[in-house]
Amino acid sequence: MGTQSARKPARHWLLPGTLALLSSIAVFLAAPKFFAKPAVSPLPILGSVPPFELTERSGRQLGKDDLLGTIWVADFIFTSCDGPCPLMTRQLAKLQKEIPHQGVRLVSFSVDPETDTPQVLDAYAGQFGADPDLWWFFTGDKKKIHTLSRNGFLLAAKEAKGELPVLHSSKFVLVDKNGHIRAYYSGMGNSDLERIKKGIRNLLQEAQP
Repeated sequence: MGTQSARKPARHWLLPGTLALLSSIAVFLAAPKFFAKPAVSPLPILGSVPPFELTERSGRQLGKDDLLGTIWVADFIFTSCDGPCPLMTRQLAKLQKEIPHQGVRLVSFSVDPETDTPQVLDAYAGQFGADPDLWWFFTGDKKKIHTLSRNGFLLAAKEAKGELPVLHSSKFVLVDKNGHIRAYYSGMGNSDLERIKKGIRNLLQEAQP
């Protein structure tokens, strides 16, 4: 009896260390694929997004201040577009599935806000499975949005003649946690999606203390 009692502590002595090791292995195996590749070289600061406040598809008034502290990818679209806009939105829908859902956001601005009410944007976003917590869609005053595109993001936006209500850029814009523009990417194909993910990884690592 005395021998058996003496052995019991020794049998349980390794348990805490074993659990810690198994926990570490589980965390490692569960790490997102997003972080599997190293970041690229530091991205330059290309400009700064000016203050703005617009109406999100939820009806909330949101703007730059609500995005500070978050890395985001922005584009300018309109829902009745039968050209590049659906392709751009599909590209962001793909990106939505692969980026971290903490500290990163997608932001789409309508360049035809008179047509694209919050309700219209909400229906459009639903067609692409846009997560309302991750992906914001903005509408508001047309002049403010066009000025924001041209002077803030340095992207074309102007009234058009003919069937299209407005001409606009098909670029994606990567913005850091401080509201600085760090990179531009094509919104027209898959080739730049990997570059966007590398840029996001870079900014996430850059933000670490």
